Amino acid sequence: MTALLSIEEMAKTYEVTQGGIFGRKHPLRAVSGVTLKVEPGQSVGLVGESGCGKSTLAKVAAGFVTPSEGRVEIEGQALRDDRGRMRPGRRRVQMVFQDPLAALDARMSVAAQIDEAVRLGGATDVPAERRRLMAAVGLGQQFDARFPHELSGGQRQRVVIARALAARPRLLICDEPLAALDVSVQAQMLALLADLQRDFGLSLLFISHQLATVRALCDEVAVMYAGRIVEQGSAAQIFDRPAHPYTAMLLSTTLDPRIRRPRAAVAGEPPDPANLPSGCAFRPRCPRATELCARTRPELGAGPSDGRVACHHPLTP
Repeated sequence: MTALLSIEEMAKTYEVTQGGIFGRKHPLRAVSGVTLKVEPGQSVGLVGESGCGKSTLAKVAAGFVTPSEGRVEIEGQALRDDRGRMRPGRRRVQMVFQDPLAALDARMSVAAQIDEAVRLGGATDVPAERRRLMAAVGLGQQFDARFPHELSGGQRQRVVIARALAARPRLLICDEPLAALDVSVQAQMLALLADLQRDFGLSLLFISHQLATVRALCDEVAVMYAGRIVEQGSAAQIFDRPAHPYTAMLLSTTLDPRIRRPRAAVAGEPPDPANLPSGCAFRPRCPRATELCARTRPELGAGPSDGRVACHHPLTP
C-alpha cells in the first residue's frame, strides 16, 4: 500500500545572522535526515521539546516550507515539481495551527469564511456544504453571522477545522491544535478529531507536547530531538517501553499520572541547533553517555523490543 505521506531523508537549513545586523550568516539546520511515513487512516504523533524541529517538519509536509534536502510525497507523487512548484495534490493535505484567531479573517463572518473554503474545494451547493461541515465540527447555524472575536477559543478552532475539511483532504496536519485551549475544551476537541478521522476517513499527523493527548489519539509516535527522530514506534511501545533515554525523560517529567514513569528527570537544556555537540546531540544530558556517544552519532535502527531507536545504549524492557 502506498503511504499517504512519505518523507525521505528530509532536511531544512536556514541562514541566520549572528552578531547583529552586520554579523556573519551561519547555517542553522532545523531538521536533519528525517524519514517518516503516514499510512491511510493512520494517526501519527510527533513529540519533543520546543525547538526540536516538529513545526518545521509539519510545515514542510504541508508544503508551506521547501525542504533543503530530501523528498516529500503525497500518495506516491512528489509534493513539488522539478522547479519547486506545488503540485495539485497539495490540497489533499491541510494544516490546523495552534492559534485559531490568527488563522481566521477578523473582518469575515463564520459563514463567509467557510463558504470561501467550500468554493475552493469545488462544491456546487455552497450553503449545503457549509451546513454539513459546521454540523460535523459541532457548530449550529446560529454561528453563521458571528465574527472570530465573538467566538471562544474552541469555537474558533472548530471553524478552522471546518475550513480545512472543505478542501476534502486525505491528511490533516495538526500543529499543537489544543495548546491554547482550556483543559475541558481540549478533551472535547480531542474527541472531535477522533470522530472526524473516522467519519471523513482522514489520516492525522498530530504534533503536541501534551503526551496524554498523543497517547489517546495516535497509533504511532515519533520522538524528535535536535532536528532528528530519535525513536519511533507504536504508541504502546513508546509510552510503555521507551528505548531512548530522551523518551524516558519526557515521560518522567510529564505531570499526567497516566503517563508519568518512575525515572529520574535529566538536567540541562536542549542544544543550540547552530552549535550541536559532536556525536549524539543528547549526550550532554544523558546519564548513559560514553565515549562512543561523543565520537559517533547513532543512526535510527531496530530497537531492543520493537520500534526504532537512535541510541548506542538503549533502555531494555
